Formats: sequence, structure tokens, C-alpha cells
Amino acid sequence: MGKKYIILLIQLVIFSTVYSGETVEAGKREKITYSLDLVSTHLWRGSSSGTAPCIEPAINYHPTKNLTLTGWAAYSVDESYSELDFIASYQLKKVNISVLDYYCPKIGVYSGQDLINYKQRETNHMIDIVVSYKPFDRLPLNFSASSALYGADLDQHGDQRYSSYFETKYNFNLHKSSVDVFMGLTNGDSFYDEDFSIINLGVSASRTLFSNNNVTIPIKASIVGNPSKEKIHLSFTISFS
Repeated sequence: MGKKYIILLIQLVIFSTVYSGETVEAGKREKITYSLDLVSTHLWRGSSSGTAPCIEPAINYHPTKNLTLTGWAAYSVDESYSELDFIASYQLKKVNISVLDYYCPKIGVYSGQDLINYKQRETNHMIDIVVSYKPFDRLPLNFSASSALYGADLDQHGDQRYSSYFETKYNFNLHKSSVDVFMGLTNGDSFYDEDFSIINLGVSASRTLFSNNNVTIPIKASIVGNPSKEKIHLSFTISFS
């Protein structure tokens, strides 16, 4: 079950907060960062998951200036939803390329719960590639596109759908808060919707509640609409990093 791996990751994040985020090994300085989010409703690309608040820990390892390796998890307090992701992200000037391995044992297409099962028609993993582009230096506008390349994204015939998602996001500051306005859409016959449609339309605002040399505690509120499914979601997050 994915539950034990998620609990282990949560324990690692809590344990790591006792220590500095930097370690020195063999004369080389390596950077490790960590975070723990408490989320009222888990939202992803216009849809909610689970029926209760989630605990979401993450550990990031930065082997080079541009490369980040991440272990991220989500676990709802009523066990209605769990997720364990592995992410590799590379920053190249204005372009960021990420490869994500999503593992969702609670909502996978198939019944197999094996974390190491990557068989095409059995796995609960979904491999997604995301490319983000920020073209302007002074205009905080970001464009991203993603496509599911492998795994639990199959059509009724068992063929890969290559579900795609496209998002535009604009950021600005307002009364000491950082505000994001975003819109996301998907191609037809996809993991997200049957038709080409807008599925993620909303705004989020975040600000730092507390910060010192050891810990930072930001809070965030989001309101997200999914016009295709005619649903609106509210979510509140408090983070520790």
C-alpha cells in the first residue's frame, strides 16, 4: 500500500526540521529543502481529491544549481485519498522541464496497489512531462504545457491517451500578498475531460505569516472553478518550510 510510504515521507520531513537544510559531505555542500503543507482540500488542475483535509510533505534535493529532485506525498486524514510522487525538474534559463511520476493508489484506474508495478495495463503510476516558459523578464506571465506519456491514462480500448493540459498564469503583489490568476484547459478525450474545454479557472493569494532563520510559515487561499464540470472549489493551505 502507498500509505506506509507516505507516512515515512511525513516522518522524514518532520525529523529534518530539527536540522539545517544544508549538509556538508566530503567537502562538498549539498542543499536539501523540505516542507509540510496542511491543506483543507487537495486541488489539482481544476478537480478536488478526497473528502477530508490533507497532509502534504515534500523533500527536495538540489544536486546542481539547475536540477531538483523531489519526493512529494499527500494523505487525507480520513484515508479517502493518498498520493506519492517523484519529480525531476531542470531549469534552463526561462524554461523549466519536469518529469513527474504520479502514484495514486486510491484513485488509480486499476486495482493493483503495488508501488513498483509499472506494467502498462496494471500500473497506478502516470508519467507526465511538463514544460513551463516565462518569456518576459518584467512581466510575470508563465505558460506551461504537459502531457501524460505512460501509465494510468488509458482509453476504453487500453490505449494511451496522452492527455494534455495547458495553463497560463499571471502573478502580481497586492497588499503584501502574492496573487496568482490562472486558466487551464485540456484537449478532448483526455484524463481530465471528454471534450476540449477550460477545466481550471481561478485565483490564489498567499502571504508569509511567520519567518525566521529556521522556518517560514506562509498561508494561502484559493478559489478554483471548473467550468466544464460546473464546480467551484475553495482551499486553504498553511505551510512549514
